[in-house]
Amino acid sequence: MKETSRHYVLTRVLVIAAVVAVLPMSVGFLLIQHSAKTRLTDAAGVNFVSFAEQAGSSVNAAFLRELEFLTSLGHSPAVRTALVSHDTDDAKRFLAETERASALHTRLAVVDRDLELVADSESSQGLDLPDGLIASKSWASVGADPGALILARPISDPDSGDSLGLVVAELDAERMFMSVTDFRSGDSGRACLFDRRSGRLLAGRRAECGAGNLYARLEDVARARSQGIRYFLADVEGPGSFDRSDALLVAYATPELVRSMPELDWVVAVEQSLEEAHAPLEPMFRDLVLYFLLMSGLVLALAAYMTFKLERPVTDVDLDLHEDVSGKPTSAGLTASAR
Repeated sequence: MKETSRHYVLTRVLVIAAVVAVLPMSVGFLLIQHSAKTRLTDAAGVNFVSFAEQAGSSVNAAFLRELEFLTSLGHSPAVRTALVSHDTDDAKRFLAETERASALHTRLAVVDRDLELVADSESSQGLDLPDGLIASKSWASVGADPGALILARPISDPDSGDSLGLVVAELDAERMFMSVTDFRSGDSGRACLFDRRSGRLLAGRRAECGAGNLYARLEDVARARSQGIRYFLADVEGPGSFDRSDALLVAYATPELVRSMPELDWVVAVEQSLEEAHAPLEPMFRDLVLYFLLMSGLVLALAAYMTFKLERPVTDVDLDLHEDVSGKPTSAGLTASAR
């Protein structure tokens, strides 16, 4: 009686199928993943540069409005009277009321052409002014306190045009910056404003933008500026790559204030975690992984089935050879087995 034939799947065929089909699909998946992350990083970097430029333009406009405001203060009768006749009571009340009505100003003061304090919105009489300041020129500087910005605007005599002094304002740069820009991009997206030469942080989340009062990625921005790069990856340990989840995507722009006032060499930086920037790709990658697993299983199942179909005739011939009493296969037996 003929024994039941047993069919064995050839392991070698399955290995070849995996190498020929599954391995290329794996490589294709990795290439698609890398290409998608790279292109999304580039797109996010370009968008961040555009936002930084818009924020810089908004900072320009806010600063110019502030200069116009100081000009209007210098034209007020109380301030002019204080400078001409040294009657300062009305000027002090006027400056104090103006400061209380403003959310941006923390101090307002008037100094004469010799830079001596004439009137102040605060009771204290101390006012630190930089060396080289002249009463006929507008001026701006980073204040001693974190986030403080000091502006000065000349007050001129309407008849002669001669300089009478300066009106000086101390601003909350954080409030000014947030009033003109509101960058929102996930939990880690943020915008920072800092002075390029000193690295002093003017506005932004200090715990994230800065190390103390200094912008944390000042050297990275300086290196990118020297290379003409508008966005880059920072805080990367090891070789830089657009696949690094521990990296920070940074774009920057320089407001045009520096052209008219060289001391205002400010930079707007926009930052976001690269992992969060790549978050929109995660659903697509999950679908690709599922598709890869299904296709790999299908390829291996087809390889096993084809191996089974190819191996069966060979197994039947082998059994017929073992059933031949003479021990020698006949041509008729071989033909029957093949059928």
